[in-house]
Amino acid sequence: MRPSGPVFPRYRPDGTVGAAFSAYLHVPFCVRKCGYCDFHSLAIGDPRSDPDGPAARQMAAYAETVREEIRRTADAMEPSERVPLETVYFGGGTPTLLPPATLAAILDTLGTALGLADDVEATLEANPGTLRPEDFRQLREAGFNRVSLGLQAIQPFLLRRLGRIHDATRFDEAVRDARAAGFRNISADLMAGIPGQTPRHMADSVDRALAAGVTHVSVYSLTLEPGTPFHTRYASRPDALPSEDQERAIYRTAMDRLAAAGLPAYEISSAARPGFRCRHNEAYWMAEGYHGFGPAAHGYRSGIRYSNPRDMDPWRDRVRQGAVRPEDDPDGVRINRDEAMDEAMWLGFRRLDGVSADTFRARFGTYPEERYGDRLRQLLRRGLLERDGAPDPAGSYRLSGLGLDLANQVFLEFV
Repeated sequence: MRPSGPVFPRYRPDGTVGAAFSAYLHVPFCVRKCGYCDFHSLAIGDPRSDPDGPAARQMAAYAETVREEIRRTADAMEPSERVPLETVYFGGGTPTLLPPATLAAILDTLGTALGLADDVEATLEANPGTLRPEDFRQLREAGFNRVSLGLQAIQPFLLRRLGRIHDATRFDEAVRDARAAGFRNISADLMAGIPGQTPRHMADSVDRALAAGVTHVSVYSLTLEPGTPFHTRYASRPDALPSEDQERAIYRTAMDRLAAAGLPAYEISSAARPGFRCRHNEAYWMAEGYHGFGPAAHGYRSGIRYSNPRDMDPWRDRVRQGAVRPEDDPDGVRINRDEAMDEAMWLGFRRLDGVSADTFRARFGTYPEERYGDRLRQLLRRGLLERDGAPDPAGSYRLSGLGLDLANQVFLEFV
């Protein structure tokens, strides 16, 4: 599904983004909010305990509005912009708090309004503690074909510290149930840098995920986001967190162990068996266009990076007013050619394949060397980049081993 060069409307003639071939849908509900989480989410308890209660009604109202947002968005688009979606990603929050029938209806609306490619990757984030075997069966029948389970760690004391509602046994059961329902593309999220975590803890968590049979693993670093309980608790107590060197050792333990088991890293935070890379995330790192649906969702199309209101009522009001185009976001940012080239570089360096000079030239009409020669040569001298594909200027660039450890220093050269 990837073009070798600019194909309108994926990219405009100047290399900026045209149509969106992906969609991110934000579901802002959780049983309870984890202390480290800065994503927009509402703690509503377990709605299954009261199927007709206020939480269930709130989720039903959300589903009605997000389906309206999808339909209005399609109606407001030019015919050339309305292209089948190659990837769909339901994130949150905890999307699987919504009943399977509701999730199926939203996915169906995406297909009816925008179209889904024959080989669409349809991902659903899930908390292992929120799904039953019959849920997986209904979701697979609805068209979801990839599930991403938030494991984070297997040690009970680390899960309690994070505020998670599942344990490792429930994760094992969720993977088993997903496979029995027909899911073959199953991902697990792990976290590095949890207070009290060691490389041994990470090794055991990786081994447990592999033993369960996942095909993809993402490893994210704990970040102390202002306004979160974790920031309040730990910002003034850095000694309670793994040091930078310790966190790097925890991360390296994960990636080395995954690679040895046949899941090489393909992006700074992600590793996969051959054929199981997350195509949706790769679209982000290739600076391609995507829709954002739901409160607090971000999108990128028609050359504009935009975001929806964070809270439910302002988001619902904007949808009802029909203000669903990227231009309708007063804080949207229009990306010009120069900015699009910068983004293609620093986002591209998140991928271990790096930045392909030929692909960059096909999109922008110039080689990276011709625009960023001094910066690239400096990063090569510092040992942060590697290069292949000489002679000049058609060399491709990627992060070195040292560059992986110091990736932010590389990114800042292009931001």
